[in-house]
Amino acid sequence: MLKGQKQFSLPEIEERVLRLWRERDVFRRSVDQRKGKKPFRFFEGPPTANGRPGIHHVVSRVFKDIIIRYKAMQGHYAPRRAGWDTHGLPVEIGVEKELGLKNKQEIEKFGIAPFNERAKESVWKYKDEWQRFTDRIGFWLDLKHPYITYENSYIESLWWIFARIAKRGLLKKFYKVVPFCPRCQTPLSSHELGQPGVYKKTPDPSVFVKFPVKGEKNTYLLVWTTTPWTLPANVAVAVDPALTYTKYKVGKEQFWSYSIPPFLEHQGADIVEKLSGKKLIGLKYEPLYPLKKKTDLKTLHEVIPGDFVGTEEGSGLVHIAPAFGEDDLRVIQALNRDIAAEDIPLTIDDRGRVAPGFPGAGKFIKEADGTIEHEYPFCWRCSTPLIYFARYSWFVLMRSLRDDLLRANGAINWVPGHIKEGRFGEWLRDVKDWAISRDRYWGTPLPIWECGSCAHALVVSALKDLDTHAERKNSFFLLRHTEAEHNVKELIASGPEKGTHVSHLTEKGKKDAARVAARLKKKGIDVIYASPYLRTRETAKIVALATGAKVVVDERLRELDCGIFNWRAISDHKKFFASPSEEFVKAPPGGENLTDAKKRIFEFVRDINTKHNKEKILIVGHGDPLWMLEAAMRNAANEEALELSYIATGEVRPVTLHNWPYDALGRLDIHRPYADGIVLRCPRCTKGEMRRVREVADVWFDSGGMPFAQWHYPFENKA
Repeated sequence: MLKGQKQFSLPEIEERVLRLWRERDVFRRSVDQRKGKKPFRFFEGPPTANGRPGIHHVVSRVFKDIIIRYKAMQGHYAPRRAGWDTHGLPVEIGVEKELGLKNKQEIEKFGIAPFNERAKESVWKYKDEWQRFTDRIGFWLDLKHPYITYENSYIESLWWIFARIAKRGLLKKFYKVVPFCPRCQTPLSSHELGQPGVYKKTPDPSVFVKFPVKGEKNTYLLVWTTTPWTLPANVAVAVDPALTYTKYKVGKEQFWSYSIPPFLEHQGADIVEKLSGKKLIGLKYEPLYPLKKKTDLKTLHEVIPGDFVGTEEGSGLVHIAPAFGEDDLRVIQALNRDIAAEDIPLTIDDRGRVAPGFPGAGKFIKEADGTIEHEYPFCWRCSTPLIYFARYSWFVLMRSLRDDLLRANGAINWVPGHIKEGRFGEWLRDVKDWAISRDRYWGTPLPIWECGSCAHALVVSALKDLDTHAERKNSFFLLRHTEAEHNVKELIASGPEKGTHVSHLTEKGKKDAARVAARLKKKGIDVIYASPYLRTRETAKIVALATGAKVVVDERLRELDCGIFNWRAISDHKKFFASPSEEFVKAPPGGENLTDAKKRIFEFVRDINTKHNKEKILIVGHGDPLWMLEAAMRNAANEEALELSYIATGEVRPVTLHNWPYDALGRLDIHRPYADGIVLRCPRCTKGEMRRVREVADVWFDSGGMPFAQWHYPFENKA
């Protein structure tokens, strides 16, 4: 490599090495020659290509490359597949900025479908830069066959994992207090709160509040809080039963507190009496604000026991607002076993704004001037102050897996070793249940359908489950009209029918239609849908006479409009295109392309499917539109559609319409909003309609499922 080189230049040498590797396909050959040897399994943690590579990526990838090359040199079979991380809030926030959208309401006004389409496009913004970077640093990675987390196959594998989790009883819906971002309007997980820079020194209001004790004039429970915006949601005051509390008298007023608060120290406070916290339990008090609606809480506005009460700051009495505190909700749920979410007062909206009728109505909760500085969590993606907010969320019960996780961690060779029992080990020992659901758009839709009648939740494990539990189950048959006059003349008979531009069935066509009708009579056809063209209506009429089925004419079944080539030779139309694949994207002047036809005819079949149930439906149409319909129903890409056998005149084909999520162009797309539109029949009560829950999965679930999902396991590559 250095022979004959006059001047030593490391960059030039590197470029020569890289060129040699490319020209001789060294990476692929180095992997293939070790097939059959002991495998070394490597999983590439994927980057998101909507951000540029940085110096930290150089460092991490160099370490990865060194380890894999070392294992390969030892003789291991070490394939390494590239991947792209494509979902999640980072992508959404980038798209919001591009579109000038400020919140979820504006996203929904813009439209979930176009928003997600923009998100899908944006993830490839710096793809070329990433590939150049990967190649330039000499990181051997299979970039030609990457896994992509937004692909349907990847998501289906994640659905299978969700179903396995649910089968073990580890996927549950709870009403819990979760860290919530009011800008992104979604919960976060405990793991996300552990991200660097989440907690920041923040000034917040620090106030002492006095709650009037019922039946005791001028006597108060003294409470200290740094979240005065939660006071309208107060339902109780907690004390530590083991502590001794003191009633202090200052002037004409008396205050219950664990210790004398700073603001009373210089006011000549006298001690009136002392009681254990246990004896204060059950004491009733007057709320600061009346509740907006009735609640069935048994312990409403009284003193309750709390094992979390501290004395380092404040008064030793804790104001309880279960909508905004994990301990608050836990203690209220323990004392009120039949509590419902409706019994918990909510005094702010999902955007963190105070509800009407309370001080600061319409304002964001953190707008008050601060008087105390303390550690407070912020959203690690958008830097908005988080709120602890009670709401229904889906959880993976990680606490019940703690022992398994610790045992597995013990078998891992950590480098550096201190992480094993240090940061990671500590996190596992204190593992929290995983708040897995996100109230967002661009992510893996949770595969959970809930019944509107009996509230049963069904966790779907695969696309085929959507067919199994489909609300409507119709059978479809495609029939291309029998031989017509234009077929004999090899003309294109599309566009408006008028004058001589009409094509009747030939005599042969009529006889063929009668034979087809006799066969279809045995099928028990219930209804016939036909194109408005004369030849299709004539075919449908002959079939209807034999089967007794009603004929419905639908404009969406019309022939492909070939524009300037209508009523010209088929060969003229073919010459207009450079290749067959061009017909999908290029339309002749005044006409439409195959994708246009696919869109309208697939929209037609999905529409009529909602109007029938358990019926046999015959569709009488034309070659190209029926070809496109079959391609859509088979979920065939354009290249795959070209390989399908073309339906002949007079041919009947049974086809299956899956109960799957499709976009407007008839392409399978498991994302929102298409997954949201899938309706299932409840297997438990058999009567109720099931609709998908609105949430998507935490994007970290995409990452965790990668060892399985990148191979579409278990649907493919099971061996």
